Amino acid sequence: MYLEEHGHARDEELAYKDTIKNVLRICKKAGVDAFFDIVNSNNPIITKERVEERLELAHRCNSDVFYGLYLNVTNDPKQIEECVGIYHDFFPKKGDKVGVVGLKDFTVNSAGGLGLSELWEQKQVYEVLSKNHYQGVLAIHCGRQDLMKPDLWKPENPITHCYARPIEAKVESMKDQIRFASETGFAGKLHFFHVSSPEEANYLLGIMNNMPDLNVSFEVTPHHLFLFDLLMNGPEGLLLKVNPALRPMEKAQELLGCIKRRIYGITIGSDHATHSRKEKLESPYLSGIPGLDLWPRVVRRLRDEGFSEEQISALTFDNQIRLFGLEDVIQKSDNSGDEELNEYPHLRPKGLLRWI
Repeated sequence: MYLEEHGHARDEELAYKDTIKNVLRICKKAGVDAFFDIVNSNNPIITKERVEERLELAHRCNSDVFYGLYLNVTNDPKQIEECVGIYHDFFPKKGDKVGVVGLKDFTVNSAGGLGLSELWEQKQVYEVLSKNHYQGVLAIHCGRQDLMKPDLWKPENPITHCYARPIEAKVESMKDQIRFASETGFAGKLHFFHVSSPEEANYLLGIMNNMPDLNVSFEVTPHHLFLFDLLMNGPEGLLLKVNPALRPMEKAQELLGCIKRRIYGITIGSDHATHSRKEKLESPYLSGIPGLDLWPRVVRRLRDEGFSEEQISALTFDNQIRLFGLEDVIQKSDNSGDEELNEYPHLRPKGLLRWI
């Protein structure tokens, strides 16, 4: 019924946080027909061997939920070039239940040391992909490291995380990516993850309308649509620390309005990311919250907000299938999931679900 294009299944050395097997189990209960995984670990997915290892982990789960994997790009031109070949070798065919679905690029510091924060590194990705005629999805986690304000972050006052990661840092990074894609003749699909504000959405909508030669789309998350910064002032506010940060309530409402006005080129993904409760509430105060189990609740909320069934289907499945080119691989089920799922209550502040 739904397609989760953006999650972190953990496993391997991070199995104490979550596992592919558990994630696929929850997908089945929540009505999610496919889960696309980004591996944020000390052993990132940057080689053919690592792709094979990860896909084998998923294959052994013997789930009928499709498991998709992103390859991470680095600042090594040879590795980026190899990614193109790996993508083509492991892109799923009809009947497959696992496969590589796209490439992932971090423009800020990230787990596994994959952040390409220098502008020359970022442009190099587009240069190499264009030279090698890559036409698949390049998913971007945007942010300008030089526009972050880390001195404002005070763990004893969780909401300060929102001040340390301003909207401006996202928008300016998006402008960089659009410029690099245009200058290098990038022919792939440029997909911006977790748009968190109306400023970001309106900028990208303008690009989509005025630069049709670029294949641009973007994702929003339920937590950026329905949660807001002041919720971090509660006693468990650190549990809501996410990247990009939560925005003010009026920004979330405006963002909801932005996606309501257009049916194509926009997707919803949960950015499902689990950590231990200790890692969230104590140093290192890790960012990320679970969202996979809340898909039925999110869809119900979209209906309550006046979204049509056509809009909901587009945002939660149809647009993803077209974007990733998986029409012959993943079939939409009629399983709408269990609305009352709450598989990660220890990672959510008490009473949070009333906001979703």
